[in-house]
Amino acid sequence: MRTPYPEIRYTVSVQFIGQIFLDHNPYALFEALLNFVMLFPVGLFMPLFFKRKKAVKTTLFGAAFTLFIEITQLITHLGEFQTDDVILNISGCAAGVCIYILISHFSKDIGKAHALK
Repeated sequence: MRTPYPEIRYTVSVQFIGQIFLDHNPYALFEALLNFVMLFPVGLFMPLFFKRKKAVKTTLFGAAFTLFIEITQLITHLGEFQTDDVILNISGCAAGVCIYILISHFSKDIGKAHALK
């Protein structure tokens, strides 16, 4: 359980790029990877639930879910609203969508090749 902070905490500037690439901070890299990976499965599997505009709907859901998490942290004082987290979560979701698109594209090609035999 987190202890609520007495004040609202937020970071609007993008800091993970400098911390990872300039400062070579392994903790920042680990945090960035965790935030990226957090919504990757959503991007990978959520398109299965949509019939049309799968990529757009899934990415928008990932963005809305991320904002929900960050705003909840802001309101409840149980975390810190960070722009870095928003960027990395949405990027992870979008990367999952890209992998989904690649897999579905190649699976259709494989299916067509087997149908021709």
